Amino acid sequence: MVLEASHADDANPARAAAKVLDAVDPVYFARWPKEMALRFARGMGVISKVGESKKAAAALANSAPLGPKEPAAILEHALVAFGHGYPFQFEALVYALEELAGNEAALAALVAAFEALAAAAKKNQGRYESAYAQEGAAIAAGFLLLRADAEAAKAARARLAAIADVRSESPPLARLDMVLRGKDALAASDYSWTPPAVWLFSDDAKFVVDAIRSAKGQVEFDARAVWLGGDAVLPLYAKNVKKTPKAAVQFVADSVAMFQGEDAEALAAILEAKGATKKDAAAKAAPEPAKRMTPAAIEAAFDALVTDLVVAITDVRGQARQEAVALRAAAERYANLRGEWDTDTTAYLIHFFSADGVALEQSRVTAWAQLKPTAAESKRWLAVLTRCE
Repeated sequence: MVLEASHADDANPARAAAKVLDAVDPVYFARWPKEMALRFARGMGVISKVGESKKAAAALANSAPLGPKEPAAILEHALVAFGHGYPFQFEALVYALEELAGNEAALAALVAAFEALAAAAKKNQGRYESAYAQEGAAIAAGFLLLRADAEAAKAARARLAAIADVRSESPPLARLDMVLRGKDALAASDYSWTPPAVWLFSDDAKFVVDAIRSAKGQVEFDARAVWLGGDAVLPLYAKNVKKTPKAAVQFVADSVAMFQGEDAEALAAILEAKGATKKDAAAKAAPEPAKRMTPAAIEAAFDALVTDLVVAITDVRGQARQEAVALRAAAERYANLRGEWDTDTTAYLIHFFSADGVALEQSRVTAWAQLKPTAAESKRWLAVLTRCE
């Protein structure tokens, strides 16, 4: 997911978010309006089923950056308290939180949410036998693990493996097992075909090709299948591409355009007949320049960053792993903000948090000055930030 700061739908992000909360099919694909995504995430932490966007009016009106505890609260509500919904909403929710809060914070929140779901399902199995929408979060978990650093991914995978079970009556936990164990989980299941959760993270090209060939139900073009399985996958999608919904035609066409050869051209022709813009025509269209933050907005964002880090560390103080999650998330936010004017996005990172609090021009009371760490704490926290530079 890419969050676009200059998207036209951010003129009214609350209305755009409500549309996604009430949708039965995807509204956005790879590129989402940034402000809308923030409201959408908060809305998913309030409503209990699709169509309840009006109940999330306050959340949709909240434009403040996510607080350190929000990703966990939002995901736990979505996985445990949500009723009727659709997988695309849950998958998008996880990616939105990853973009808004950083990979490590989003992954930690998602792991905790799955653990809460497992505990709830153990107490009331019948309540979650139809929780198919939350399968989208299981798929997203696989991609967050791919993007996480090795240490965080290993720890998260172990915790998820402890609760994932392909034989579970709770669909998200069964799907999670497929994401984590692939073919081994499939072998332990009653499936006669191969769901995407099994092959999405496979390194066996033939297995991926066979999976697409035997796919059942609504099969959507997936560029990752081509990357994993090779060109042999492309012709297998021909009959499915013909059924692409109108709203997804351009997205699928853009995905197909990443590949070359006769089979890719054949798919492109099908999509052009359905209204997709040709690749060469799209390439000629000049992209709109991204809107940059004003200096005042940058300084305000750095003020919020320090405040959020102080709150986050205070909440988990003394718990080294959770402290590291908070510090790495703060470092990622720092890099994103500094990227507004500097190519060296982690320059002066440690100075900012521990020494002078200077960002663009203004100084501020540092996180260190507010937290007053002991020598041991300061050493531990600086070690984390040093690895982020």
